[in-house]
Amino acid sequence: MMRKRTTPTSTSVTVNPAAASKLTLQAQPSATATAGAAFAQQPVIRIEDAYGNLRSSDNSTVVTVTRSAGSGTLQGTLTATAVNGVATFANLSHNLANTITLSFTGIPRAYADYPRADGAAPDSDVTAGIHRKREAVIVAWACRPRSPSGIDQLAVLPAL
Repeated sequence: MMRKRTTPTSTSVTVNPAAASKLTLQAQPSATATAGAAFAQQPVIRIEDAYGNLRSSDNSTVVTVTRSAGSGTLQGTLTATAVNGVATFANLSHNLANTITLSFTGIPRAYADYPRADGAAPDSDVTAGIHRKREAVIVAWACRPRSPSGIDQLAVLPAL
């Protein structure tokens, strides 16, 4: 008589995202805009863990946008609070016709309690750059996580 093999199966396992460690761009701002008019596409920032999982339970991280290249004044609401792990900006515009780069900063909870050596708050920066060369559009972004000591020493943030 042949025995029937059974394969044991566990109950359901819910795997939640790890601690927040980076900001990423879900939607880039418009590649072109008119001075003084709101960008047709507003930037959307995701709060993620080190594995790229959305921190969908995050409803408190405040993300700030600044102009980090170019000249003129970035206008509109310069902060956005995450809703379900996503910070959506509204009414951003720029008042001077030139090429600009936007930088986004926030404080992931994973580092909120660690002071930096320089006294500044820990953060994770995302820079979204839109550069025009003739008809080609190059969209660049970079994420720079900070170590708890405030020294940018790790190229990749380890999992906690």
